[in-house]
Amino acid sequence: MILNKMTAWQRQTALFLAASLILIGVFWPTFDAMMAIWMRSGTFTHGFMIFPMSCFLIWERRRYFDALVPQVSLVSAVLFLGCSLLWLLAALIDVLVVQQFALVSMMILLVSTLFGWQVFYTFLFPLMYLYFMVPFGEFLVPRLMEFTAIFTVKMVQLSDIPVFQDGLMISLPTGEWQVVEACSGIRYLIALLALGTFYAYSQYTLLWKRLLFVILCFGVAVLANGLRAYGIVMIGHLSGMKYATGVDHLVYGWVFFGVLCLLLFWLGRYWQDPVEANPIPATNIRPSALMPTVFVLLVGLVGMPVLLSQLRQAPSSVDVTIAPIVAKAPWVESTSNPAWSPRFQGANQSFYYAFRQENQQVDVFLAYYYAQTQEAELINSKHRPYDATQWQRVSKQVQTVDLGNTQSLEVTETRLKSPLGQERVIWHWYVVGGYAVNQPLWAKMLELLAIFQGNSAQSGVLVVKADVLAGQTMEDASAALLVFMQSHFLRLMQSFIEVEPE
Repeated sequence: MILNKMTAWQRQTALFLAASLILIGVFWPTFDAMMAIWMRSGTFTHGFMIFPMSCFLIWERRRYFDALVPQVSLVSAVLFLGCSLLWLLAALIDVLVVQQFALVSMMILLVSTLFGWQVFYTFLFPLMYLYFMVPFGEFLVPRLMEFTAIFTVKMVQLSDIPVFQDGLMISLPTGEWQVVEACSGIRYLIALLALGTFYAYSQYTLLWKRLLFVILCFGVAVLANGLRAYGIVMIGHLSGMKYATGVDHLVYGWVFFGVLCLLLFWLGRYWQDPVEANPIPATNIRPSALMPTVFVLLVGLVGMPVLLSQLRQAPSSVDVTIAPIVAKAPWVESTSNPAWSPRFQGANQSFYYAFRQENQQVDVFLAYYYAQTQEAELINSKHRPYDATQWQRVSKQVQTVDLGNTQSLEVTETRLKSPLGQERVIWHWYVVGGYAVNQPLWAKMLELLAIFQGNSAQSGVLVVKADVLAGQTMEDASAALLVFMQSHFLRLMQSFIEVEPE
């Protein structure tokens, strides 16, 4: 019996190692993209530690191996194939985060496919912990920035100090502060969730205790970042803007956050549970046939990447002509330099226009994407409708624009302010296959639909902006954009005209 068990473990381990090498080799671009984010982003540097920490947790539970019998699972292999299909769909439209989630899911399902569900259930948490490798969570940044700004202002008001808030801008008698992305606390939040989840699993055996501690970590991270921002503002204010206005405020922040984390983990030890006894594995799981399981697994490992290479044709050299946008009275074309630098990298073509009505000028930017690749795509988290080095974002929200004739359009409105006090309002939206959409997800879905229809979606982004003139407010600039859009929306949309290759 022992010999048979060892033989089974050796056979399944050999299959697992071979499948793992194929997975790494075939899906290496996705692995590489994930590690590149770990290296360049301080928010996700912890990704390098997740796999070793998962292996450590498995090693800590190594005593359970004696009670387990490895067996393949066809059901798990089918789930693996489904994740591979999800990776394929995400790769076709370059949604990197979905590719990464699908890839980590395949890593996890590789265990249940080649070792069985008993092994999977026994090491469920160490396997699920691998999802922390995926660089995910930056969608929370705008909400965290808003919370940080509101919390800081409320705390300053409680300190009986005059304060004025304009979106993410905070003004005190001693100086002005802005809540930028680095102030959102996303680094603290994601790092503490990853570390706190590991700690909760190590210290507690009761599920409610583990969940409660993870929720507590979330709350502490958000609250601690608010207190950190308030402390930095107060240090700057009380020192006459001498301290906490440069690199030193980052140091203060990390020290404060580190002390809170240590205090949280120290207190958490008082409610730790005793070590759990060895689990009794289930014995009523029917083993699957080896060959069908391996076949389905190989289709997921190799078939989807091969299919991707067939569906994703190499970018062809085409001539694309954009129909010029002609002004409609009372608007006239302006020769004034817009002095405007939206950040949409990798566009095949881009154009600037300027239109004027009396003293109000509206500038238009159009970026056209024909053959999209990674880092040269319409939807990218690095894209900005403004130059962040020159302008500070005051607010960002979705607006529904009434175009008249029962037509409406959702746009993303961004309000900006420069260090010199200039103000600006920007609207932008996406155009895919002739449809105007505001949500990046819908834009990606339309691109995917075009691929399966055998078409190359005419994709692009349209951006319009108006500066706030002397004596005006941002609402006045927004109203000017509305007037311009009501007369020029159809002409903007018609500017997407593709010419067949010669």
